[in-house]
Amino acid sequence: MRTAFSGFPEEAMTFFRGLARNNTREWFQPRKAIYEERVKAPMVELVEAINRALARLAPDYIGCLP
Repeated sequence: MRTAFSGFPEEAMTFFRGLARNNTREWFQPRKAIYEERVKAPMVELVEAINRALARLAPDYIGCLP
């Protein structure tokens, strides 16, 4: 079963390595666009792909979670 999720780019891993060393607002703020484009957007794609797969696998359970 193929999904639209294409994976996380290398920039996301680079971002996380930098964040691990510099977990401050001052470090994050100038890199927020990288986070939005290379970390958050692929994560949203992943969650949406999982939701679509689960909807096909178990359609009776959609909307059952609180």
